[in-house]
Amino acid sequence: MLGVFSSSIVSPPEELVAAGSRTPSPKIKATALVKRFLDSNQSAVSIQIGDDVQLAYTHHNQSPLQPRSFAVKDEIFCLFEGALDNLGSLKQQYGLAKSANEVVLVIEAYKALRDRAPYPPNHVVGHLEGSFAFIVYDKSTSTLFMATDQHGKVPLYWGITADGYVAFANDADLLKGACGKSLASFPQGCFYSTAVGGLRSYENPKNKITAVPATEEEIWGAKFMVEGPTVFAATKYHFLANLSSQKMDQQGHGQGQPPVTGVMGSSSQMPYGVAPYQANQMTGPAAPVSVGSIHSPAQLAQQQLAYQHIHQQQQQLLQQQLQSFWANQCQEIEQTTEFKNHSLPLARIKKIMKADEDVRMISAEAPVVFARACEMFILELTLRSWNHTEENKRRTLQKNDIAAAITRTDIFDFLVDIVPREDLKDEVLASMPRGTVPVGGPNEGLPYYYMPPQHASQAQQMWPQQPPHPYTTAQQMWPHQQQPPADS
Repeated sequence: MLGVFSSSIVSPPEELVAAGSRTPSPKIKATALVKRFLDSNQSAVSIQIGDDVQLAYTHHNQSPLQPRSFAVKDEIFCLFEGALDNLGSLKQQYGLAKSANEVVLVIEAYKALRDRAPYPPNHVVGHLEGSFAFIVYDKSTSTLFMATDQHGKVPLYWGITADGYVAFANDADLLKGACGKSLASFPQGCFYSTAVGGLRSYENPKNKITAVPATEEEIWGAKFMVEGPTVFAATKYHFLANLSSQKMDQQGHGQGQPPVTGVMGSSSQMPYGVAPYQANQMTGPAAPVSVGSIHSPAQLAQQQLAYQHIHQQQQQLLQQQLQSFWANQCQEIEQTTEFKNHSLPLARIKKIMKADEDVRMISAEAPVVFARACEMFILELTLRSWNHTEENKRRTLQKNDIAAAITRTDIFDFLVDIVPREDLKDEVLASMPRGTVPVGGPNEGLPYYYMPPQHASQAQQMWPQQPPHPYTTAQQMWPHQQQPPADS
């Protein structure tokens, strides 16, 4: 497959431009490259999209386990090569028909990212399992989105032609004759999006990708490599490594310590990492039971501080995402001039409003405001729920993630009656770290009830580090708003 894009769509990578200037080599123009591809494959198909984009593909010499496919829907063009191992579950997740294949799924995933999803674009490809490489071009927004699998099972290369076009292909020899030294292998486990401004790793999206200049003997002009893990991952690894080394030291040098005997009456006295049911597995007379090595109070404090540091980083990341989300929402509302298209059906919203017997007439703009408010509510709740999904190393948002988001956010306390209280209680306990006291702000693991304004201000003084919620900020802007008269 082949995709050629002008500099108005894709900015040529500076590293590849520098590699071509450092080592001059013969190149050809984009039109000649497409013609060469079509001439070498008699069954090839070419698609011209305006003056800036040209796509081409062929089924010749394709692997039966990694077929190539092409589809277009709603001005979204997609070239796909490979196979997804979790295609069945993804079709259920996106509500697709059983006959849908990989290329249709990728288009729907991209549409969900573009139109509805509040999460970063790396989540679109992060849940794809298998061998794949795809190129997506959205004509309506002039956006390019492409990615490869984590292990590079489907090769993909990119380079710069003589007239400055950026070309992507699965054939290195094809691009070598067209791009010269301005050629590189597309890094595995990465995606390129013009919407986010360049190349990213979808496993570590915050890590910088560095282009290392290649030697003269290599055909590549540069090699793109993802730098080391993020600070969060490094801290977590350091924390786990310390735990492992402490256990090894105690096993090797702590043989002289007498074992703890007897049955422990409370699980709260047990060290972190020891299962609370070990002490009561035996029945009958009490006998000496070894519960493993006991950490010193200093070690327990160090472990708890390390966990608290990791937890605080997770909460800071969530707050940054929420701030960015609300800033984008406010900017989008200010720039909105078209009110004909809505994400939620206005007829359904109007029907719900008319369910109240006291409502007799509804103005035309009222359902529009309700639709926008409901959309923002769904987006924020999804964002908070997805944060809980990532904390538990999962890629599918479940009901317990929504329940956890409700328990952690006091503005959602009206949903407690919707989610069963048993589930909420289980999620609060599940969200607490085993063997340690809960850490973090006041929003975690606490029962929710109505808090008068004077008590709310006292709570804000107790936790000044917690950023105010947009809803509470709006309430503080109009503290003396006149309330409607109560029904007699």
